[in-house]
Amino acid sequence: MKRFLMDELIKWKNNRQRKPLILQGGRQVGKTWLLKEFARNEYKNSCYLLFDQNKQLAKIFSNPSDVSFIIRSLAAIYGNIGKPDETLFIFDEIQACPEAMTSLKYFHELAPEYNIVAAGSLLGISEHSDYAFPVGKVDFFTLYPLTFMEFLLAMGKDGIAKAISEEDHELLEVFRQEMDLLLNQYIYVGGMPEVVQAFADSKGLDYKTARKIQDSILKSYDLDFSKHIKSEIDRKRTEAVWNAIPRQLAKENKKFIFSAIKGSRRASDYENALQWLKNAGLIYQIPLLRTQKIPTSVYEEKSIFKIYMIDIGLLGAKAGLNHNAIISGSTLFVEFKGALAEQYTCQELVAEGEFGIHYYANENSSNEVEFLIDNGLEIIPVEIKSGINVKAKSLKAYMEKFHPKLSFRVSRKGYEEQDNLINLPLAEISNIGNIVKRKVKI
Repeated sequence: MKRFLMDELIKWKNNRQRKPLILQGGRQVGKTWLLKEFARNEYKNSCYLLFDQNKQLAKIFSNPSDVSFIIRSLAAIYGNIGKPDETLFIFDEIQACPEAMTSLKYFHELAPEYNIVAAGSLLGISEHSDYAFPVGKVDFFTLYPLTFMEFLLAMGKDGIAKAISEEDHELLEVFRQEMDLLLNQYIYVGGMPEVVQAFADSKGLDYKTARKIQDSILKSYDLDFSKHIKSEIDRKRTEAVWNAIPRQLAKENKKFIFSAIKGSRRASDYENALQWLKNAGLIYQIPLLRTQKIPTSVYEEKSIFKIYMIDIGLLGAKAGLNHNAIISGSTLFVEFKGALAEQYTCQELVAEGEFGIHYYANENSSNEVEFLIDNGLEIIPVEIKSGINVKAKSLKAYMEKFHPKLSFRVSRKGYEEQDNLINLPLAEISNIGNIVKRKVKI
C-alpha cells in the first residue's frame, strides 16, 4: 500500500535541520504501519517502543533530559542499535509516557543526530499537567485516510492514477466508466487502511467485510469517548455531536445547527465536545467566510461552520448506506449524494494540505458555495455537484459579486475550461493544487 506521506518522511530524513518528528492523525489511519515501513525501507536498524504496553519504558525516560542514559538503556534492551544515522527510533503511543514526550526537546537540543519519530492515538487530547510539550523543538506531519489516488494504487489501477496525475484528459475519457465505478467504490469503502486492504484483497468484490471493519472502527471510537472523556456531561455532548453529523449533512443547508440536537441548549455548551473531536482527528470543521479578504483566518466566522467526518466510508457506515445504492447511483438517496460529494471533496482538500478551507453563504443563505480555498494570495470558490447536471445559480452569483481570478465546479462531467471557470471531475480533484499553482501565481 503506497502512502504519499512516505515521500515527505524521506525528505525529513535527509534534512540536515531535521527535528524529532511527531506524526499526527486519527486512530487507525495507518500511522504505525507507515513508520515501520519507513524504517524498513530507509534504515539499517529500527528501535520500536510501544509506551502503552511497556511500563519499563517509563523508568528509562524518568529523567527526560538525560539523553545519554536513555540511549544506553535502549541499547541494553534492544541490542546494538547501530549508528545514529542508520537507526530510526519509533516512539509509539507516546501520550502514555509524558516524560518521553518531554525528551523530544532534549533529543533536539543535545542529540540532534538521532532519527526519532513519535506517534500516538489521541495525541491532541492527552491531558498532562506534569510535562512540558516540546514547543518549537519538533516537526509535525499529519496522516489522513487514503485519498482516492492512494485508493487507486491500492486497487492496482496504476494506469488510471498515472493518467490523473498527468492530467491526460483524452486518455481519462477512455477510462471514464471504470473511473466512475472506482470512485463509487471509494465513496463506499473510504480510506481507512484496514478497510481498503480487505477490499483490495477481495478484488473489489467484498463489500460486506468492508462494512464490518468500518463498523468495528466506529465502535472503537465510541469506546474512546468512554475511556478518555472524564466528564459524563462532556462525553454525552461529544457523542451527541458525533452522532448528529450524518443527519446534519443530509440537510440541504449543511451548516451545523446545535438546536437540532435532541436536548441541546446553547452552542457554547458544545465547545468542549467540538474541540475533543477535532483534537482526536475525527472531524473537519469548515467555518463560514462571508468577507472575501486575505488573510481568511482573520475574517472567518468561527461560530458558523459545517462539520465533516474523518472518512467518507465511515460516514456512509454511520448513516447505514447500502453499497448497492451507491454503486448503482440510486435516486433513493438524492440529498445524501450531495453530502457524500462534499465529504469526499473536503477530505481531498484537507489531505492536499496547501489551502485554507472555508465555505461561503450570503446573509439569507440563498446562495452557498460549498468550499472556498485560499493559497495566501487569492480566494478560489469550489462548487460541488454530485452528478453531471451542473446548472446552479450560486457559483454564478458569487463570481459576479466577487470576480475571482479562478473558480472550480467539481462534478461528474469531464474536464473543461471556460475562461476562469474550470469544470473539474470529482475523480480528478487531486489535481486542484497543481492547477491553482499554474493559474494563480504567488
